[in-house]
Amino acid sequence: MRRILLPALTALALFSAGVVVVEGDDPPFNMAFPDARRLSQGGGQNLRPAWSPDGARLAFQSTGDRTGTYHIWVVNADGTGLRQVTSGEGDQRRPAWSPDGSQIAFDWTAPEGRDIWTVRPDGSDLVR
Repeated sequence: MRRILLPALTALALFSAGVVVVEGDDPPFNMAFPDARRLSQGGGQNLRPAWSPDGARLAFQSTGDRTGTYHIWVVNADGTGLRQVTSGEGDQRRPAWSPDGSQIAFDWTAPEGRDIWTVRPDGSDLVR
């Protein structure tokens, strides 16, 4: 499967050809990629998509909760099951899946400092 990332745009999209793009709503994008299917909903910035090892899910950082703070979100490859898996003060960024897909590592910058944390894709077992 071929993947292309265009990080300057704003919403995640999946193409039938297996291409992932961070999509904008402007007409040139829609005309250039008519088979695009939107995976994220609502406002905010959706950045740094990371595929799970089995290709079934996508983790990404988003300000989708409209707080202006980045959190980690997960969505199924077919666009269902969109959910926020982290919350709290400070930005959670740069999601990366464990090789077995059971955990997502990410960078959390909070007032008390910056650390690497892990969380399960369902939002449980948050560990520093």
